Formats: sequence, C-alpha cells, structure tokens
Amino acid sequence: MTIQQQLRTPSERRRVGLPDPVCSDVALQWHNTSPQDSLRIENLCSLLRLKKILFVGPETTFHLHANLLQAIEIHENRSHSCLGTEFCTFHQICRAPRSPESSEPFFPPGGFKKYPSNRELAASQSAILKYILSNSLYAGRDMQDPRYIDPLAQVDSSTGVRQKERYWFGQARKADVIILNRGPIPAPQWTHDGTREGNWTFARKPNANARLRREDVDDEDTTKELYVERILDVALRATVDTFLPEVVETLKALFKEDRQHDRVVLWHGSWFIESACAQGTEDDTRMMNVLDSRIDPWTLFYNAQGTSTLLPFLNYSEHRHA
Repeated sequence: MTIQQQLRTPSERRRVGLPDPVCSDVALQWHNTSPQDSLRIENLCSLLRLKKILFVGPETTFHLHANLLQAIEIHENRSHSCLGTEFCTFHQICRAPRSPESSEPFFPPGGFKKYPSNRELAASQSAILKYILSNSLYAGRDMQDPRYIDPLAQVDSSTGVRQKERYWFGQARKADVIILNRGPIPAPQWTHDGTREGNWTFARKPNANARLRREDVDDEDTTKELYVERILDVALRATVDTFLPEVVETLKALFKEDRQHDRVVLWHGSWFIESACAQGTEDDTRMMNVLDSRIDPWTLFYNAQGTSTLLPFLNYSEHRHA
C-alpha cells in the first residue's frame, strides 16, 4: 500500500507534509498542458540516451517520475508501470517504439529484471530511470544508517513527524542526472489537538498572549492579522533554520563525491495546496489565494513555505573543486 492510499484525508496528508491527491492531480494536469512544456519525448530521449537518471524526493517527486513514465509509455507503446513510492526498482526508457505487429508484449513478463549493462544501454540506445523515496534528502553514507532502517530514528525531534527515508547515495554515485526535491517542513505533530485552530502555542512571539486563537482578540480584523503573521513567522523560521541548512548539507555531500565524469543536478519545485482542498473552510474557496487568512493553519503553514523552487540546475564539474 502506498502513502497516497494510506493517507486518504487532507488532514492526514498535511500531518506528514503531503498535498491532497486531488490538488496534486490538478497541479500535474496543469503542468502537463502548459504551453511552455513543448519538448517532445523523442527530443527528450535523444538527450537522455545512455544516461542513468535518478529521482530523489518525497511523493511529489514520485508523481513527477510517474508522469514522465506515462508519457514515455505512450511514445514507446510499452508499459512502464512502477511498483510504488517505496518499491521502485528501475525503468529502461527511450527504447525504439514497439511496433503493433511485434511479438513483444505490451506488459513485460513478471519476476526478476536484470539491470542493463552499459553495453546493453549502448546497443539499445536507451536510458535508465529510477526513483528513491527520501522526504528530507538525508544523505547517509551507507545502508546501515539508523535513519534508513529504524522507524523511530526517522521521527524528527523538532516536529514529531516521521520522515521516511531510503538509502539513495549509492545510486547517486552512479547517476548522470539527479532530480531532487524536498517539500515544505511538515507542521509539528502536536499542532493536531483535535480543534479547528490547532495548538500553535509555539508560534507565540515573546510578548504575545499564551495561545494563538482567533477568539483571543475581540476585533476580527486584528485577530486575522495576528493569526496570519504568526503562522508566516513560524513558516519562515522553518525554512531558514531547517529547510535551507539541511538542503545545503545534502548538496555539499553530493559535490564532495569523486567522479570520473560530470553529473547534472536538477531541482524541481513543489506545489501549493489549493484553497479548495483546505479543511474546515466555510467561505467560497474559489475566491481565496493560497495564503488567505481564512485557510486552516496547517495549509497556511505549508503554503507559506513556498514551492521550494531554489535551484535551476547545477553542473557537477563546476562545483567539484569549490
């Protein structure tokens, strides 16, 4: 069972920092139909041949990898289904399209699949695509790191939320292209106290009242201003104090690796949770923006951290001696 199947409600998905699946599908559909997305699969494959491409990140990254596989599947006329976020093995992509008259089945036979050698990739002019789940982009040095094998070690002490991780650094050493993403920091587990507003006491400023609730202030406009201001402040601190330093450490570890050839590192952005998917909103959500004060605090906290579009692309050769 995948994360998406386990976390069916928006509130459950926000607890671990994931967008609602409906919003995810809408975002992907919009991205696919964007006029700027005009690169055809044939042209893309001409750039990817003989390459090993690795996607690393949360479920957002898995959706991107699955979206690309779907487009390649249509182009090749052969299945490129994936076993899920935690069980992706590899996909041999950009092979010559399967002829309708071919004896090759659309669905590959089950069982063990042998990883293609460089010689086999050259003979078929194909490429390898793989996804590995990593919610925080933690770059442990080996598979025995507790963050990869111990569920309790995966619980973030600052939020109480488990961040699932799989060892990806070994595959990164072999990859020619790496696509990374880390989503916004999830709201702390203790904010989910069963109330509509949640327990955001930790969001207080030094001289603020004891609890962040709208009803603490008589004037409704003042209440909303304080409410939004404090949520935005917490989101900013999460970005500056946690997100950025940890992403920088991951990139430093990546660029320290001694390689015989260049590596390209790409960063893809996340997406906002649309106001239509916010919980407990009584107003017309179609008129709200993603930072509207009427949105629930968990969605507001998530959206306030932005879409994490930090890096266009990094050429490994430009940084390996930095």
